[in-house]
Amino acid sequence: MDEPFSNLDIPHKQIINTVIHAISQQLKTTCILVSHDPVDTLSWADRILVLKNGQLIQQGTAQEIYYHPVNAYVAGLFGAYTLLEDPFKAYWNIDNTSSTICIRPEQLIITDDHTNAMDCVVEKVLFCGSYWSVTAKHGDYTIVIHTQENIPEPGSLIWVRLKNPGSF
Repeated sequence: MDEPFSNLDIPHKQIINTVIHAISQQLKTTCILVSHDPVDTLSWADRILVLKNGQLIQQGTAQEIYYHPVNAYVAGLFGAYTLLEDPFKAYWNIDNTSSTICIRPEQLIITDDHTNAMDCVVEKVLFCGSYWSVTAKHGDYTIVIHTQENIPEPGSLIWVRLKNPGSF
């Protein structure tokens, strides 16, 4: 299926999604879904294959691809991310020497506890429905945090840490 949900409003997309799932399960048929929408891809897939210029770049489960992309190209296909560099690794005590460590905005929290936290200045705060998207800077490094609480004001100083620091 090539972009089966494109140009559909949310109610129609949900109906078509339900119908296609039901048909594929009833007929025990494998479906190949091509999409540029990460929500469509991640929620549908048992396995994801990422292609670029006709070459297979990465394959794995939705969780593997989303949380452990092999490079910035793959990370960017599935939403906002921050590639960890030395300042982040030091503040958050990450020993992983992998060249690509991707942090998703929902893996970060704004905290009052300065332990293993990095000080950042808030640049932008956007209401996105089920969460707030906070863009903040630490020196020249920009990070994005998705939060439902501790909503800061632009220009304010915040402390940011990993939700689950042991997962890297």
